[in-house]
Amino acid sequence: MLYQPSTSNAIELFLVSQFLSFSRPHDTPALPIPWLMKIPEWMVTSQVPAFRFSIRAATTALHAKLHQSPAARVEAYRWYVITLNTFRAHLSAQIRNEMIEGNTKFVPGAEEIIIPTFLCLFETLANEETVGPAVIQHLSAACRTLQLRGPEGCREGLFHQMFITYRVPSSLIAIVRGTLSEFANQDWRSIPFGEKGKALLHHLVDIMLCTPLYLIQAGHQGPMEHSILRIAKSDTLPPGLEQNYRRLLEQLENWWEAYESTPPEESEMLFTISDSTPKKYEKAEGVQYSPTLFRQRETNHALTASLYHATSLIVHTVLHALSIASERLGRPTSLPSRSKYHLKQANAHSNMIIEYSTQRQAEKPSRMEFLRPSTRFPLLVVKMLSPPEQSVKATNLLRQYHISIAMANKIGGSAGGENRLLPGPTHSAALHIAIMQNAAMQNR
Repeated sequence: MLYQPSTSNAIELFLVSQFLSFSRPHDTPALPIPWLMKIPEWMVTSQVPAFRFSIRAATTALHAKLHQSPAARVEAYRWYVITLNTFRAHLSAQIRNEMIEGNTKFVPGAEEIIIPTFLCLFETLANEETVGPAVIQHLSAACRTLQLRGPEGCREGLFHQMFITYRVPSSLIAIVRGTLSEFANQDWRSIPFGEKGKALLHHLVDIMLCTPLYLIQAGHQGPMEHSILRIAKSDTLPPGLEQNYRRLLEQLENWWEAYESTPPEESEMLFTISDSTPKKYEKAEGVQYSPTLFRQRETNHALTASLYHATSLIVHTVLHALSIASERLGRPTSLPSRSKYHLKQANAHSNMIIEYSTQRQAEKPSRMEFLRPSTRFPLLVVKMLSPPEQSVKATNLLRQYHISIAMANKIGGSAGGENRLLPGPTHSAALHIAIMQNAAMQNR
């Protein structure tokens, strides 16, 4: 019997219940994040029609996926289109009304921030795309909508929880695209957290947010691998870039020291940074925890470590590119003597990411794996920046994660002889940098 869609409240509640049940991590009955639990309540009280439509689209897509129902998939797509059209009309009306009333800025409510998230979930469920263009677009829309509340509006309660949820994917999108995150400036890195401190993951996100920021400040905007290649081929060394990236490297080393010495069960506790030299991470007074998307400690621990290795890979690759440019230009700096060191470290971090990801493949994944683009991000960084052998391994792992390689290329660079939607190197930035380095040495 074909799936028969219905607009009844009973069907909607069943789909939402199925979704919330599916969202529970395997190792704990606790739901991921408090705002997810408020969805049934909001479905009754929300005055934003697109909110219910977006939930219907995502939950019907999940139903279609669980039961392999083509009819349900078609119905989910219909709700997705209705949501897009209704939400656009709602936003236009809200902005127009604010202007009529003399307000200078539209401040969104929770539903208006969540709608793009459920559109994103629809894409991941219907198309099995966790890092595709539509997913990135919807995540960016959610972050931009939350940004309208300002950092002061995300200090406490529900909106602080939502800010914590969106902050990590925002930093990943910024790195891969080579653009500024909505939350990159100092106000967003400090005000929402107040004086209470941050979980170690969010101290790491602070460093991640600065990797594209410093490249853009040096005049290199765009996909990460293209920016690094431009640095290696540049006729001038960007002023201040070496100092900024050396500072990031020092911060990463201090962070890793703190992370390795912190038991997994304490990794979600809040930490502050001391004023001492070198800077140290210290637990905030009292037992305080950061709102987090999942409470699977072992999984979170491995994932956070992978994000550290991905960020370290980026920093070492940029410093390696600077050393190549310096050597080619005959500039007397400290970088050339450390060229091999940075390349060796970049390769080591690539291997660690591949090892973590391979282990993750062998484990039973979280049911809400599609909510976590950060699980794929480290592999995309390896694919973009590492030598061919590692880049191919990362590409194969991405294939095993059911990611369309064409979509991954469009977002994060290319590997091998695939059809590229962005102009890019034949294999990876590391290979091209090595070629330039060999040419420079042969011309001596």
